[in-house]
Amino acid sequence: MKCTWRHGNNHSTKRQTLRTRGAQARAHTSHQHSHQDDIGELNIAAVYSPPKHVIKEADYITFFRTLRHRFIAGGDYNAKHTTWGARITTPKGRELFKAMRNNSLQYLSTRQPTFWPSDTNRQPDLLDFCITKGINTQKAEIASCLELSSDRTPILITLHTRVVRHRQKPSVYNKCTDWEAFRKTIDERIDTQIPLKSKSDIETAVALLTAEIQQAARLATPPPRSQPLSDNSPLHIKQKLSDKRKARRRWQITRAPEDKQIYNKHAKELKHLLHTYKNNSIQQYLENLTPQKDTNYSLWKVTRKLKQSQHHTPPLRQQDNTWVRTDEQKATGFTHYLSTVFCSFPSQATTNEEDNILQELGSPHQLTLPLPKTCLREVTNIILYHTNPNKAPGHDLLTGAVLKELPRKGFRALTQIYNACLRLQHFPRYWKIGQIIMIAKPGKDPTDVTSYLPISLLPLLSKILGKLLLQRLKPLLTSQQLIPDLQFGFRPRHGTIEQAHRLVHKIHEDFQHKRYCTATFIDISQAFDKVWHPGLLYKLKLTLPHPLYSILKSYLTNRVFQVRYHEEYTSFHNIQSGVPQGSILGPVLYSIFTADLPVSDHTLTATYADDTAILASHTDPIIAGRHLQ
Repeated sequence: MKCTWRHGNNHSTKRQTLRTRGAQARAHTSHQHSHQDDIGELNIAAVYSPPKHVIKEADYITFFRTLRHRFIAGGDYNAKHTTWGARITTPKGRELFKAMRNNSLQYLSTRQPTFWPSDTNRQPDLLDFCITKGINTQKAEIASCLELSSDRTPILITLHTRVVRHRQKPSVYNKCTDWEAFRKTIDERIDTQIPLKSKSDIETAVALLTAEIQQAARLATPPPRSQPLSDNSPLHIKQKLSDKRKARRRWQITRAPEDKQIYNKHAKELKHLLHTYKNNSIQQYLENLTPQKDTNYSLWKVTRKLKQSQHHTPPLRQQDNTWVRTDEQKATGFTHYLSTVFCSFPSQATTNEEDNILQELGSPHQLTLPLPKTCLREVTNIILYHTNPNKAPGHDLLTGAVLKELPRKGFRALTQIYNACLRLQHFPRYWKIGQIIMIAKPGKDPTDVTSYLPISLLPLLSKILGKLLLQRLKPLLTSQQLIPDLQFGFRPRHGTIEQAHRLVHKIHEDFQHKRYCTATFIDISQAFDKVWHPGLLYKLKLTLPHPLYSILKSYLTNRVFQVRYHEEYTSFHNIQSGVPQGSILGPVLYSIFTADLPVSDHTLTATYADDTAILASHTDPIIAGRHLQ
């Protein structure tokens, strides 16, 4: 059975404290359904609570009792609480929450705004939701209906006779994947005799290998079973449930008072057994939680889930002060914003001038040796021992768990591609696609697109090639001192504590010698996203050998991104500035770009990534300030 109910607001002029609008509807199921599919008698009520009236917990309880033991009461409660997704919590929301908690009531909410004020100074919020009792909320779906253009968004509720299985994230494997069949398919399909003599050959080989790994994983993964949940209840509970049904059937036929007493007795005993079984199951589950790796740190996961706050899905405000409602519009808004972030500055040189600047440098390292090749052991060690299988995948859906199951032939094919990239100094374009998800910054306005942090998900195979390049770059970083000693970010044996000790030691020393210590703290906005590509390439060409400079240039140029917001994906857009976030090479390239930060003999400069502290001291505060400037 599928019962659909659409609710929309239609304010009435009656002045009651809490009321239902229209006649109550009752939904019945056919007697042909089994007991698992039968939802019985269901009362449906549309509710409107005027905002000016004060409603206490007792008023809510009295109202819900009039709807009997199975109901859905939805509408405009004018009661805000973060539990069901409102932006704030109001006194009326607290009273309603207490009434729900003390009477075992549940809620159905979209967690999205349903009221869109015409005043641009006011923010949309969630006012319409449903409160239920006696039904399984796992068998209900609730969604916003954005078809209307009014200031209120109706909600659409669909009831199913079975538990609704939500769409899972796209993946090429699951816990039932047959990895032996996966490895066998890889051995049969992958050809390691493909010639890799040109850049186009590399592009073809990367696309073909990725497709073969994806197809092999899908073939080895059985399709999800759409079977109803199995009943694992103990035998004595099933027997008591059978006795209750027999007693109810007998009472419905005879209508005798003594049969009604027997039915009530069985129902009360069954309720007590279910309550005890539920408590024992929870207790056993909690006792089996451990912080160990063998259970995938189940204790910490449960604790984090309990402590995390309820999320609110806010709308986005456009430049004309209108609101963005749908996920597709939000993804487009984020894309427009990121397009302005990943672009070159208007005051910078044009493309032709940038090319001329790099060409004037010539190629001072043309006679240097080619990049050292990689070997099968090096690639295998990186994948097996230095790859996190729980990291989110990029657009190719390949994770560390999939790559760790590759056969030796698969590792050999990857090694050949990596060696071709190092030899031809080319980074494949298929690995330069970043899939960006937006994370709200804490304490910022969630309706502003600038209050979100872009997280770039890169293909794992590109990260492995980045690690190979970093291993060939590290000796030059040390020998030529390309990163200054004042930079403590992303360096071994250089942490935030050590940098903080430098500042504290300087301040303490000035305090002992009775000197004034002035300080300036600088945090560069969008530092990693605004790195000027021609300037970075200019510095790389001056300091690095030509083969390493050429492959890093290929690594930086012609990168694209797409935004993923929930189930919506945008088209691809070019990246004209910044270093790739989420890659191991990004922080190193940023450190090289800012290595020529001006320093003075009269100041102490301390940097950690894009955070900079400058301290100047003197017995005269005016001179100390002058040194600082």
